[in-house]
Amino acid sequence: MRKKVEDYAIGLDIGTNSVGWAAIDCDYKLVKVNGRDAWGVVLFESANPAKDRRVFRSARRRLERRRMRIRLLQKLMEKGIEPVDPNFYIRLKESSYHVGQGKYFRSNHFNLFDGGEYTDAQYFHEYPTIYHLRKRLVENKEKADIRLVYLAIHHIIKYRGHFLNEGGMDSAGGSPEAAAGELFWLLNENYKKDLFYIGKEEAFTQALLDGKSSRSMRQENAYNVLTSEKKDKFVTALTKAVTGLKANLTDLLCIEDEEDAIKDENDKPVSICFADAKYGEEKEDKYYSLERADILLAAEKLYAAIELNAVLRGKKLLCEAMVDKFRKHAEDLAAIRKLIRSMGDKALYNDFFRKGKGANYTGYIGDKRYGFYGDRSDVCKKTTKEDLYKRIREILNKAPESREKEYIEKEIIKEDFLPLITSKDNAYIPYQLNLKELDAILENQGKFYPCLAENADKIRALLTFRRPYYVGTLKGKFSWAGDIELPEEEITPWNFFKTLGEDRLNKLAENFISRMTNDCILIKGEDALPLNSMLYQKYVLLNEINKIKVFDKPISVEWKQAIYELCKKRKTVKKSDIAARLNKKFNIQTTADNIGGLSDEKKLTASLSTYVDFVKMFGEEFVKANFDALEEVVRILTIFNDTDIRKKRIKELKVFEGFEERLAKKNFSGWGKYSRKALYGTLGNNGKCVLDIMYETNEHINEVLWKEEYGFKEQFVDETEPIEKFEYEQVDRMRISPKVKRGVWNAIRLAEELAKQIGCDPKYIFLEDTTEIGEKKRTKSRYDKVCEFYKALKDGGYKDIIDEENMKYCRSELAKYKDKKSAMDEDKLYLWFIQLGRSMYSDTKIPLEKLPECEIDHIIPRSLIVDNSFENRALVLKKENQAKGDGAMSVDIVKQMRPFWKFLYDNKLIGSKKFTNLQKTEITEKDLAGFINRQLVDTGYTVRLVKELLMRRFPNAEVRGVKPKLSSTIRKRFASDHTYFNGQEYVTEKGKAGFYKIRSLNNFHHAKDAYLASVAGLFTTYSCPLWGNSEYNKAINYYIKNPEKSKYNTKGGDKESQEKANSRTTATLINKRYGFIVNLMMQTERPDLFALDEKSGEYLWDTNRYNNMLETMARNTCNVVKKKQYMAASDFYDQTVYSPKSSKKGLIPLKGEGTREVMDPALYGGYSSESPAYFAAIAYENKGKSKSAFDKIPVRVQIRGDKAVADYIKNEYGEKAKVVKKVYKFQLINCEGQLCYISGTKEQQNATEIYVAPKFEELLWLVEKGKVDILSGKPDKEGEIKDFNGLIKEFIPHICYIIRRKLPLYANLADKLEQIDKEYLDEMTMEEKVKLISDVMKVCKSGSGVINIDKKYGGEPFGRLCKTIDPNAIEWINVSLTGLYVHTEKGLK
Repeated sequence: MRKKVEDYAIGLDIGTNSVGWAAIDCDYKLVKVNGRDAWGVVLFESANPAKDRRVFRSARRRLERRRMRIRLLQKLMEKGIEPVDPNFYIRLKESSYHVGQGKYFRSNHFNLFDGGEYTDAQYFHEYPTIYHLRKRLVENKEKADIRLVYLAIHHIIKYRGHFLNEGGMDSAGGSPEAAAGELFWLLNENYKKDLFYIGKEEAFTQALLDGKSSRSMRQENAYNVLTSEKKDKFVTALTKAVTGLKANLTDLLCIEDEEDAIKDENDKPVSICFADAKYGEEKEDKYYSLERADILLAAEKLYAAIELNAVLRGKKLLCEAMVDKFRKHAEDLAAIRKLIRSMGDKALYNDFFRKGKGANYTGYIGDKRYGFYGDRSDVCKKTTKEDLYKRIREILNKAPESREKEYIEKEIIKEDFLPLITSKDNAYIPYQLNLKELDAILENQGKFYPCLAENADKIRALLTFRRPYYVGTLKGKFSWAGDIELPEEEITPWNFFKTLGEDRLNKLAENFISRMTNDCILIKGEDALPLNSMLYQKYVLLNEINKIKVFDKPISVEWKQAIYELCKKRKTVKKSDIAARLNKKFNIQTTADNIGGLSDEKKLTASLSTYVDFVKMFGEEFVKANFDALEEVVRILTIFNDTDIRKKRIKELKVFEGFEERLAKKNFSGWGKYSRKALYGTLGNNGKCVLDIMYETNEHINEVLWKEEYGFKEQFVDETEPIEKFEYEQVDRMRISPKVKRGVWNAIRLAEELAKQIGCDPKYIFLEDTTEIGEKKRTKSRYDKVCEFYKALKDGGYKDIIDEENMKYCRSELAKYKDKKSAMDEDKLYLWFIQLGRSMYSDTKIPLEKLPECEIDHIIPRSLIVDNSFENRALVLKKENQAKGDGAMSVDIVKQMRPFWKFLYDNKLIGSKKFTNLQKTEITEKDLAGFINRQLVDTGYTVRLVKELLMRRFPNAEVRGVKPKLSSTIRKRFASDHTYFNGQEYVTEKGKAGFYKIRSLNNFHHAKDAYLASVAGLFTTYSCPLWGNSEYNKAINYYIKNPEKSKYNTKGGDKESQEKANSRTTATLINKRYGFIVNLMMQTERPDLFALDEKSGEYLWDTNRYNNMLETMARNTCNVVKKKQYMAASDFYDQTVYSPKSSKKGLIPLKGEGTREVMDPALYGGYSSESPAYFAAIAYENKGKSKSAFDKIPVRVQIRGDKAVADYIKNEYGEKAKVVKKVYKFQLINCEGQLCYISGTKEQQNATEIYVAPKFEELLWLVEKGKVDILSGKPDKEGEIKDFNGLIKEFIPHICYIIRRKLPLYANLADKLEQIDKEYLDEMTMEEKVKLISDVMKVCKSGSGVINIDKKYGGEPFGRLCKTIDPNAIEWINVSLTGLYVHTEKGLK
């Protein structure tokens, strides 16, 4: 009996550039809407990360503020410049123009001066660089030309230097010795790490500053100053870091516990290098938020001071250092010229000094005369110092011995050969150095020019002013000025604070704070606590220790409180510490092995680190008396980064006199999810707050919040107000990346539109999130990993577990695979080496030649959970596998093998998960529920956010997150031929159509994933409820424990069906490879496993529903919609400015800075194309006849409004031209019988989704996966060999037929394939056939696939569609978001 459509479920597969969807009824059939199957996919362009936009926005603001400083400087010096040279500023502005091109003066060759008494030639002769001019003005007190003074001050104001160091040049960071002293103080104060370093600052910095030594030599010398020990990990890391070498981050941050080591996604130790540009890009996002980032910052400050010392080259003034660099560069250049000339190789000389390819001097200095603006075949790329040195070393190896060669080698070692004035090292120049020179220039020249003397403080302000980051920008949508009324007076660096006023500044700071803090998830309008808040850390700790178990039993409240008091004494508490405390206080004879319930194998992950630090600094009594003030300190330190602001705000508390400096140096980051009011300021029915109840009981936070007896549920306002219609603002508030937001927004809109089109709200919604899912690529071969493991095994440290002979045998066998590392891809071989050549279930040694006779066992049976990772697999003897069966590990095996497993775990040969699974001696009901939930429940952050929104919009719907792996398992189960035991005999079942996920063929897989998510969700919610502690979990548990009895029947049913069901043993249920849930779906003859519909008396899972699932997956009726894209928010032009000598044609001219003057692209270059906001179908007249055209409307025109668009069209097509139809990117059209998307004025993309006959699905899946070996005849995992050559021979005509029928614009591709089939196919290797089929699929899939067929087959390009669009002849197709409603329109109306 078919259920009403009201009882339907929606499945959503949410990605970053697609959302698959499906609507099914309770019979697992697709709902019909408007005569169409209700499933499909919405495709859209992935959003750019917020970081990318932020980088551009920051650059725009930086350049804008720089221009503002120059404009103000010109205004301040105008009275001095005007009488001398009224056109001086104009010439500077137009100095980059060609002669005759400027709007005002460019009639001669003089850029700076007017060609009178003083010319440009004289200027550059006297001052080869700007630093020569600065040096002269600093040292010489005689009157100078005011224009020269301006040029020097202009350069200082333009390139101010960094603001990382506070105070004068002797402050930490300016002086290496002072920076070292601050670092040592920090280590001593907080980490007790420099007990032997005090007094060594001078010797330490001298070793680091030795300009005659290489980095590695300086590191070694600095190491020897600090310690005489041979191996000190911290000193090694510190000295490497501050000399610009790679340093282990874990060692640098004084992390001694191996479990706390900082590792990357491949479980490798993280290293950093201050000299690496990548570190500069990632430090704020990746490293500054670490718990001990203060050490990192102090070390980086010392490194910056050392680099600055290198920049200054022993000089006191920056200009002196730069002039010295210029001198040395000239001397070095003469040396290398002389050396290369002496070699007598003219070609080498031209190659190195003019326009050769690769690393050369021309590219190093950026000489634009050679190659930079040449043709494509004559381009000289920028050369880094490292690449140049490498090239010079190659030259030196061929050069004869000489004084020049010796000198160059020596200078390269010091990294001081051919130093550049403009280099990345200039990033270490603090503004104080420039201020020192500015003061000297103002003092020397102010005596002669009143404009300098009168405005000296204002000019200094241009250099020294830094806009407080809590103020931010005062204009635009990213400003947090909000409704604050800004003054009409111009805000400048010298009047900034006075003009804005204290009230406005305080409001701006408060607005900044509100933007920085998180909202409490329980109480609307309350700010969440910082992660480092003492109250929040108390909650996190109690939440963890309340679930501790000893001897597998929950501990008492008294024991828990003793553990809590222990955590108040130390930051890191290990299991062994807990055991010792319980033994001492309660006389409990326990060890760390008996303590469980923790998320970490060895220690508590939570701590009271802030409380411990404050007690150490102030004492316990002070902390108790000033608890609230200290909480405010944590809040201040989390919000503000500026030390001055921190000190000021801490001082305002009037509690910490004398400690402001020390407190301000602490670094806290991150916010929790609960507010102070939620955890501490709201009392329950018993008069106690949440934290008090958690301390006095062993209850979890959720138990306390939602138990009726405590009464918190009624007090907290949960955001469950119903939503009538989704608005983007609801998604925009989510703390997720823009990429994820776009997927979420489309998903909830799809659900809303489906409900509207079906006519009622869904009963179930199932979510599958693919936004963070992706297979990790193996970055290191298995062979290399095994080598690392073996190397790490300490000599002799394994003798109690493994005999020396066994270890030698393993090492000798490993050496044989050095030249055939890929052999280690075989799982059995890899496990053999990981297990040191032994069975995991016994002491039996396995000779390598006996490996084929062994088996791989799933430690937790596949019948319970699908986990094929190495953490759940073990190499064992065949008899051991048979003896274990599908149950848990026997107690005897655990007792015998635990020392060996522990040894493997301690040496990182196995992980904590495997170590735990191996010791599981029974599968409890709770374990079973856990296995089920792990396969079912997706609790990811994105899924939770979407779930909350959907529940508010559809309050009567049951919304769940489903693990993507479950859909994948269903696909695997039904995709290929499969042999299984049905309880009586082995049955071979043919693979079902539609289950292979072939991404490169079409986009249907998104819709089918959504369908499978809804099937899995509906099955486990409706047909066989398994969520939570369902009675069905208990039923299945009974089957597992009583495999031969199987008499448990959850519901009624006639006697005959019960007897039939009970005649089957558990083997039919659990002895499968696809996991518990998928195998349940196969039990269509076991009605007692499934829920009963009380109205109809039918079981809710049966053969009909099972077949409905298979039939639906075989369909290819998915509705594919690509969202049209409005591009008005993009750039005006492509970002590359091409040279006038480039091969690009029709360059778009640049505009003069600050003017609208067009610059000739033949002289100045330009952009290759401009970005369209949208396209337009245009009607116009030509010679009295009506015409139509299809063109783009540029962003630069669109942003000026409709009138500008109309004027633009009229200018292009005549006075009577007008826009008849706005067309957005990816508009769907029918172009000559083929569906296409519009992607340009003369560019289209294929929009037709194709599919192939079911018999070719496995072939295409193997091709996509690159399984050349199986396609070539290697047995698959089932041991079957298939002939794919014949199938490929059939596939070519099949795909040609599809192309001619559905893709007529690609008919030439079908012609080419038929030619290849006839002339070349039989002679092609399997690799060549795979490449050919991959290319064909790339073209035939919807999108912009373009390929080039191999030349030996008469190669030519295929796939690009460049048809001229006639708006009157084209068929325009508009579809709803779901694609269930389609409207077509022929031509223009």
